Amino acid sequence: MKLLIKYAGKRKRTIIDAEPNMLIGDLKKEIALRFRLIYVGFRLVYTICYNFKVLLTDSFPISFFEINHGSIIEVDVYGYQKILKKNKCRGSTYLESVGASIKYKIPEHTKFEDLIETCKLGNHRAFIMIAEMHSRMYPDEDILNQVHPSLWSPFHYACYYGISEITSYLVTKSVNVNRVTIDEWTPLQLASYMGHYNCVLSLTHHKNLQINKTTKFRGTPLHLACERNHKDIVKLLIDNLAFIILKDHNGMTPFDLTSDHEIHHLLAVAAGNEELRKCSEEKPENMIGHISLSSAFFIHNRKVILELNVEKGFLYQFSLEAYKEKTLPELTIKIGDIQDVRQEPNWFFSLKEEYNFVIETSNSTSRYSLKKKELTEEWVRRLKKAANYFILHPGGLDTDPHDTKANDMSIEDQKCMSKKPSIKEQELNLSSFEALDELGNGSFGTVLKVKKKTETEAGCEEPETFYAMKILSILSLQKKKQLKYAISEIKIMKRLNHPFILKLHYAFQDPKNVYMILEYCPNGDLLNLIQKKGRLDEQTSRFYISEIILALEYLHAKDIIYRDLKPSNILLDKEGHIKMADFGLAKENVNEMNPARTVAGSPAYLPPETLSESGTSKPADIYGLGALLYEMLTGYPPYYSKNIDMLFESIKNANLEFPSYVSASAKYFISAVMNRVPEKRPSLNALKHYLFFRKLDWDALLNKKIKPPKLVKAYTAYIQEDNFTS
Repeated sequence: MKLLIKYAGKRKRTIIDAEPNMLIGDLKKEIALRFRLIYVGFRLVYTICYNFKVLLTDSFPISFFEINHGSIIEVDVYGYQKILKKNKCRGSTYLESVGASIKYKIPEHTKFEDLIETCKLGNHRAFIMIAEMHSRMYPDEDILNQVHPSLWSPFHYACYYGISEITSYLVTKSVNVNRVTIDEWTPLQLASYMGHYNCVLSLTHHKNLQINKTTKFRGTPLHLACERNHKDIVKLLIDNLAFIILKDHNGMTPFDLTSDHEIHHLLAVAAGNEELRKCSEEKPENMIGHISLSSAFFIHNRKVILELNVEKGFLYQFSLEAYKEKTLPELTIKIGDIQDVRQEPNWFFSLKEEYNFVIETSNSTSRYSLKKKELTEEWVRRLKKAANYFILHPGGLDTDPHDTKANDMSIEDQKCMSKKPSIKEQELNLSSFEALDELGNGSFGTVLKVKKKTETEAGCEEPETFYAMKILSILSLQKKKQLKYAISEIKIMKRLNHPFILKLHYAFQDPKNVYMILEYCPNGDLLNLIQKKGRLDEQTSRFYISEIILALEYLHAKDIIYRDLKPSNILLDKEGHIKMADFGLAKENVNEMNPARTVAGSPAYLPPETLSESGTSKPADIYGLGALLYEMLTGYPPYYSKNIDMLFESIKNANLEFPSYVSASAKYFISAVMNRVPEKRPSLNALKHYLFFRKLDWDALLNKKIKPPKLVKAYTAYIQEDNFTS
C-alpha cells in the first residue's frame, strides 16, 4: 500500500510503498533517508479521526494502527530547527549543535533476514536450503521459530504471501503455528484473510493447530474468511471443526460478516452439527504431578509440581517447598493463553533417557521432562485438549472453584514429599565446603582449594579430600556471552570418566555464580613445567603426549572434540599423570557429517581448517597433538609470532622449522599430525604404531602401570583467559 508522508511545518511530502506488517521503526528509517533526518530526532503521528492524533510506536507494525492505503502520516521533528553550517554536514541537527552526538545503529543483516527475504520472493527452495544449512551448522539455534520485534515469524510471512510450499515445510518441522503477533495475527488468520487456500490446507495438517484461536482485534480465522467471502476457505475451516457461534471483538459472528448466500448456507448446516457435537463434548481433565523443569542454562533439571486446574482455568507451576507449604506458585499460565504444546527430543548433552514437552505462550516458553513416554504423551494430550476447550469456553467450567480434591497429591507423591533425604542425597551448595586457599583468579571468577565439610552419619565420617572449586560469575559470563560455554562444559564433564581427564565431582549454581567442584591437581600444568625447565626432554614429552592420545581416543569415541589442546590445559595430578582440563570449548555430536562451525580455540594452536572456517572435526584435535608436542620439545609454540595476522598466515602457508636437537621420529610425528589437509592426518589408532612410540605398552599406560617422569613443583592454574570464540 502507498502512504503519503508529510513533513510537519515544511512543504515537503513523499509517497512510500509499505507493507502492513512493516514496523514503524523501519518506516522511520526510510523517512529519515528521504528527508535527511536523524532517526532519533523525529516521531510519526497519524490522525485517526477529526483532531484525534496518535503517536506511532517504533516496535509496532503499521497494521496495528489500522493504517490503510492512502493514509497520511505526519513527521514531527520535536520542534528543533535544522542548523546548517559550512563546516558541518547537511545532516546536522540541533542536538548535535549542543554536543549531543546521536547515531542510530542499523541492525546487522542476519540469516534470519535472508530467510524472510526468500519467503517474500516466493523462493521456497532457497528458503529450505538456508533453513537446513543453518540447522546443521548451528543445531542449538532454532531459526524457524525466531521472530522479528513485531513477533512475525517465517510462518506468518509464508501465510501472508501465500507460499504454500514453505507453509507445508514449516508444518513438517512442527514450528509454532499459533503464535500471535503484536498486531494480533496468527498464521491461519493471515492465510484465511488473504485467501490463500493451499496455505490454509497445509495448516490444517499441523497437529498443534488451534483452528478456533481468537485474537484481540481479528476474531477467528472463520470470521476473517467470511468477511472476505472466501467460500472455499470457509468450507475447509468448517470441515476442520471451526466453530460458528464464536463472536469477535465487536460481538459479531461469522454469519454477521458475510453477505454471500452460499456461505450463509454452509454456516447454517455447520451450526446444526455444532450443536450436536456440543451435546457429546467431553470436558478437559485435571492433572497434577512431579515433573522436571529443564533448560539449556540449567546445570541440573529442577523438580517442580505442575498442576492443570481446569476449574480455575490455570496451569500452575510450584516449587516443591511452595506446594508443601501451600504458598503461591512460581508460574501461573492462563490455559486459554497457551499457544503451543509440543513434544521435543532430548538436548544433545542429556545423559538420561527423558521425554520432553514444551508449553509456549506469547510471554513464556517452559520446557519439562519426564522419564516415562506414556506420561509425557498424557500431559501433552490433556494440555492441548484444555487449551482448545478454553478457546471456546473462556469462562471456564461450571464447577466449584473451591473444590480442593483436584489439588490433592497422590499418596505416592505425599510419601515422596515427606521423605527426608539422606545426607548424600541432599543438594550441595557453597556452605557444604570449607575454603583453604586461593589457586587462581581471572575475569570470570576464582578457583579455591576446598574440602568438603564432613558430617557424621551412623558413626562413620567421610575421609578428608581436597578439591578445586571453580567459581564463575554468571554476570561476567553473560556480559561476554560465555554462559552457554560454561554450562556446556559442566554437562560434558558430567559424562566423562577417564584416568587422564579431570574429574568433575559436583556442580551447582546460585543466582550469582556457577560452582564446579573439580579434582585437585597439586602439581600444576604443563605450561608451568615447560617454563620451569625451558623445554622437556623427548622421553618426558613422549609420556605426556601418549596419555593425551588415550584421553582424546576416549573423547572421540563419544563424538566429543576438545578444540583447545595447549600446555596450560593439561594438569598434573599428585602422581604426575596428566589430566585434561577446561572443556569450555569442547563440543558434542561432532563427526565428519556434522562438523563444528564456530571459530574456537587459542590462536597459536588453531588448525588451518578452523581459520578458513571450513568446519572443525576430530582431525583438529590430532593437529593439536603436533602443536603441543612441538612446544614441549622446543619451549615455544609452532609458528610463534606476537603479530596475530602473521601467526595465522604462517599456520596456513609457512613451512614448520625444527631445531636440530629434535629427533627424526618426533619430526615425522609432528609433520604427519599437522598436515594442512585434515583428511591426510593419521588416526589416533594409527599414531600408536608410529616409531616415536616404539616399545610403548599402551595397556600398561592406560592402567597407570608406567611410572610418570619426575616432577618439578609448579603453580596450578585452573582458569584460562586466552581462549577466544567467534
